[in-house]
Amino acid sequence: MASGLFGRTGVVGDGGFTPSGSPAAWWKADCDELSALDHSDPIETFPDQVNNNDLIATGAARPLYKTNIQNGLPAVQSDGIAMYMTCDTIVTSQPNTIFLVAGLLTTHANEMLYDGIITRQLYYTAGGTFASYAGGVFDSLVAVDTDPHVHVNLYKGAASEIWIDDTQVIGDASTGGIDGLSLFARVTPGQFITMNLFEMIFYYAEEDPAYNIAGLKAKYAIY
Repeated sequence: MASGLFGRTGVVGDGGFTPSGSPAAWWKADCDELSALDHSDPIETFPDQVNNNDLIATGAARPLYKTNIQNGLPAVQSDGIAMYMTCDTIVTSQPNTIFLVAGLLTTHANEMLYDGIITRQLYYTAGGTFASYAGGVFDSLVAVDTDPHVHVNLYKGAASEIWIDDTQVIGDASTGGIDGLSLFARVTPGQFITMNLFEMIFYYAEEDPAYNIAGLKAKYAIY
């Protein structure tokens, strides 16, 4: 194995993409640490490629490693059965920028990514659209579907913004920081999502999304 650009074991930039700037955390299904798994193997730990902000499986089940899901690349899949992953080392006030590449497996109301303590709905589906909540409500105005998308939330108070692929929506006022992360359901679970997660990048800063959106769309052939 090669040494990662940010200090973790593994080749950073697989698939021809490396995040812009200085991300605080970077999770991707096509990392070296997961590459030895077979199709449908359970995943206990989703390793952070930047620091040590690993996502750890919780609940009665485990997410599954799925090969060759989008553009020949793997995914971490939640099948909607009492399982989620948490990371309690992400604790910060705004601004934050989160990039998430994911494809839903069903279009009913789902919990994609939550704040780990206060249960702010960082990404979710409601009313037939993708949406977000972090003290204020943002409606992406993009209809829910099962295609993979690059989701971006830039939290910076009243000027917070959302992108889905190349579509931008300016959000309502958002307040407070992010206290850990809960992936695939909230910490006190409600609805467990059925979803393929390909990649997620977290910044303790306001990160211009243009470079990462273009790079992630090209990597996963999202057009």
